[in-house]
Amino acid sequence: MDAIAAAGVVLGALVCSGGAWAVYRARSSAKAGLAAYRGVGVVTLMLAGLSGLLVGYHLIAWSLPGRPITLVIPSERMWIVLCVIAAGLTCSIWLDRR
Repeated sequence: MDAIAAAGVVLGALVCSGGAWAVYRARSSAKAGLAAYRGVGVVTLMLAGLSGLLVGYHLIAWSLPGRPITLVIPSERMWIVLCVIAAGLTCSIWLDRR
């Protein structure tokens, strides 16, 4: 594995870790009966966490040599997923502010 592939795996692991943390905070806030965590709605936090897990997984899958993982969105189509994530997060944040 070359340095760029290793960096992609590390970056993907960091993004996945951030996503897992956001999912954990959203779940613990919801169990505590809180509507928000530091001004961010629980639904927005959960959406951000799941999006982070999705993007991090794909960064890792694309970085592995030989692509042993077959369940992956082609990199040339990832822009569609990123646009959907951005639209979802924008709408969720907008609804939190209303």
